Amino acid sequence: MKSKVIISKPDLILWSLVVLTVFYLINYIVSTLVGKIFLNREDAIALVYSTVMRNLSLALGIAASSFGSKAALIVTLAFILQVQSASWFGKYFVNKVFK
Repeated sequence: MKSKVIISKPDLILWSLVVLTVFYLINYIVSTLVGKIFLNREDAIALVYSTVMRNLSLALGIAASSFGSKAALIVTLAFILQVQSASWFGKYFVNKVFK
């Protein structure tokens, strides 16, 4: 995607971040609840991380080649959210949620 398009449409990035944030929140909530109800602590933590952490490098290649640069932009933004959210989850929530 050309930088002029990104700069001329900042709402595209904003809406993409909103959608991705909602997606990851739902992912964390559902996998945490399922893990807390049905699994022991170690398996529940593994479920959360394996559900949320996806193979985005492969997804980026597929998105760019199949759907164009807008899809690649969303996957690229997902990289940022995914890694940061996993770090925050591990630092602030794992010991509180999975006692």
